[in-house]
Amino acid sequence: MKNLHKNQQGLVSIIVSSVIITIMALIVISFALIMKNEQQQALDRQLNSQAFYAAETAVNDVRKALFNGQITEDISTCDAGKAGSQQVTDTLVNSDADVSSTEIGCVTVDVAPQQLTFDSVSVNRSKILELKPIDSAGNSTKIRSLVISFDDPDGYQEFQSTAVYRPASDPYGTGAATWGNGPGMLRAELMGVPDVAATPPAATFSRDELRALNKVIFVSTVRDDANVPVSRNWNGISGAIKIPQGCDTTLAELPRVCGFRLNNIDTSLDKLYIRLMSIYKPVSVTIQGYDSLGNPVSFADAQVVVDAIGRSTDVVYRTREVIALSADYNYPDFGVVAGDLCKVLITDPSSTTTASVGAAVPACEL
Repeated sequence: MKNLHKNQQGLVSIIVSSVIITIMALIVISFALIMKNEQQQALDRQLNSQAFYAAETAVNDVRKALFNGQITEDISTCDAGKAGSQQVTDTLVNSDADVSSTEIGCVTVDVAPQQLTFDSVSVNRSKILELKPIDSAGNSTKIRSLVISFDDPDGYQEFQSTAVYRPASDPYGTGAATWGNGPGMLRAELMGVPDVAATPPAATFSRDELRALNKVIFVSTVRDDANVPVSRNWNGISGAIKIPQGCDTTLAELPRVCGFRLNNIDTSLDKLYIRLMSIYKPVSVTIQGYDSLGNPVSFADAQVVVDAIGRSTDVVYRTREVIALSADYNYPDFGVVAGDLCKVLITDPSSTTTASVGAAVPACEL
């Protein structure tokens, strides 16, 4: 019987080749999965950008419609069924038309919010506006009390640590460098304007009367461990006052961590203005108002709150923006006082020319 010779020299090569092929296949599959994930992430970023710009387009359309007089009252639903000038068309904001799988979704507009919000009140420039309160029916009313609250604009919320508060021994600090990690100190100034057209006139509009109706409040960020709402009365403020303990982490009344409540505001005033400025560091501020019955009031002709949704395929982006209606003029923050003289200073940045005018200026007679 003939012996068969078994040659197994190629077996090792087959095993090695199989291992190499398997490794290469795994590498190819891995690269394919990575490329697929990269493509999906790129698509997600593109869809997110499209949804974002759709929402921003809605906000800009609302802004344009507001200043063109096309929107003068709230839009609280997504139905475009309002009559007349209030109708929201597909070309305005609430568009349902599909354009390349990107569309503007629901858009709501609050033309008279119950809260006025300022994301950043700086240390170099004041925020000045007139408070025009209206009731739930849209009728003009009077503010009996104000709640003004503030905190850090960067969202620093570690307020449980007393380290971010000013020490009680030094509530007002000695400068920005030693102020600490918490929010800056708030300076809130309210100016009441009497109703001189009333019969009899509520005031003579004299300089002394205006000074009496000017209330300045400095609020420090020292923690109030007693958890007692910080409140002051309108008639109890003469000139400027300081609130050394203005922060509380437990009070539901304050939408922000620090703040105060001003009660018993004179309802005979014809107008009420407010000027906000921060000291040492910027702050975010929220203003709320209440009538004589304690009902919250809305503020007309100050801010409009727009809530818009943009959609691209299965990606949804929602934004909430505040549109300022009042002009943000660069008013001078302070005047120059020298004894009993009233001076108007005019300067030219390109030269040293300075002019002064004395009592002939009508404003000096106030």
